[in-house]
Amino acid sequence: MAEPAIFYNNFEISARSLWRSPLYTALMAHIDAAEGIYFQRWGDAPIHTIAVGLLLGKRDLHRFSGMSKAKSETEGSISLY
Repeated sequence: MAEPAIFYNNFEISARSLWRSPLYTALMAHIDAAEGIYFQRWGDAPIHTIAVGLLLGKRDLHRFSGMSKAKSETEGSISLY
């Protein structure tokens, strides 16, 4: 069974054409009209994950491995190592 994934936006490489496509624009218009971002605090990571799941195929994705991230609470920065 595959490990569940969510696409966090602190490290994304993508073509701008996906985020500017008519399908993504329509999805965002629907999400905006539902007002969940404003009143239910829907985050950008789940929205991106749903969009990627709806608009891209598995062959369009690359999962980076061998990288991990650490956030320093005192410095407020994220390091990839």
